[in-house]
Amino acid sequence: MTRPYDLLVTGGDVYLEGLGVSEVDLLVRDGRIAGAVTLYPHSDGAQPDAYFVKGLAVRPSERGNGVATALLEWCKERARNAGRVRLVVTTTPEMGHARALYTKHGFVRDARLDDKPLPGVTATGYVMEL
Repeated sequence: MTRPYDLLVTGGDVYLEGLGVSEVDLLVRDGRIAGAVTLYPHSDGAQPDAYFVKGLAVRPSERGNGVATALLEWCKERARNAGRVRLVVTTTPEMGHARALYTKHGFVRDARLDDKPLPGVTATGYVMEL
């Protein structure tokens, strides 16, 4: 399979209260950001041996072109290189496409990762063993 991008780079570190330092990674094609993902190596929900994948986003015009798959493969590579043994994600019931993407790529439901980030909002957890 031909890679769906020209460049995949670490955009830099960002600090968010309660989540700690994150790594923002960008997938670039034809000089434009086609997708992005944020990895949290030290998030409370991530567990010490995991990376927490958050905010995986693909430009609407790039959907269906392998961008999300490339970003998830990048996440797996970054996690393995850091000695992590799993990736974890959370998503909400409204995010049906995200749940389908994660399960297609080997994530399985893990209720221990469920969270209520805001009143009335439930995030469901998924894990992928590397």
